[in-house]
Amino acid sequence: MMSIKTKYALAVLVRMGLDEAQSLTIKQLSETCDVPKKYLEQILSVLRKEAIVQSTRGSQGGYTLARSAKSITVLDVAKCLEQTLSFANGYNGDEILGAFWDSVDAQFHTSLAVSLDELVYNKLKTKKVLSYTI
Repeated sequence: MMSIKTKYALAVLVRMGLDEAQSLTIKQLSETCDVPKKYLEQILSVLRKEAIVQSTRGSQGGYTLARSAKSITVLDVAKCLEQTLSFANGYNGDEILGAFWDSVDAQFHTSLAVSLDELVYNKLKTKKVLSYTI
């Protein structure tokens, strides 16, 4: 249901959310998130138009989040990159099946209401820190 485009976008946005103040280049994001550079350029273009990321030109330029990680949800990202997020689109059968697919859509949208900040927090929580004492 969710395309690789959205999955790549989320990986890149989590990376940006780890250090919201730092501007990251396409090359840095491509390498650290293992996303093909040309594909990433297309993704970032859409995210910029939807005011999820912002870009700065120049030698110190790059991409940053356009707003706080708390205010960006997985649903926001998926809505701008996916053609549809609805199981109920198209033929639904009768009234009972239509209601069923509508409920599936509602549950799906609720499950995508996770903020980017939550994903960043979970990433930091699972990151293992090694400490060496001599």
